[in-house]
Amino acid sequence: MSLCMTTLTRTEEKLRTTMSSKKSKDLEEVVDLLKGLKEDFHLNQIQHQEEHEYLRNLIDEHKARKEFWETVRTRVVGTGIVALLSAIASAVWFTLEHLGDM
Repeated sequence: MSLCMTTLTRTEEKLRTTMSSKKSKDLEEVVDLLKGLKEDFHLNQIQHQEEHEYLRNLIDEHKARKEFWETVRTRVVGTGIVALLSAIASAVWFTLEHLGDM
């Protein structure tokens, strides 16, 4: 339990003790208000966790996209190098063939 929830619970208990000796409508309203605050705090914690999960998903998607494009870039560069070497080898071959005919 977080510090804020513990503080709310302790305050609620103190108010209940005071309320048991005094049946005041104001104290009942304060207790109801504290209950509402506890519920809001709990809902905010749930929303906070959902926001963290959403951000984790965004980060994971970004990493996956980055890895994908790095793989594509590596393959394109590799294919380009093979094509360039093939073109050079082909040019050398045709040049040697042409010189051999002379």
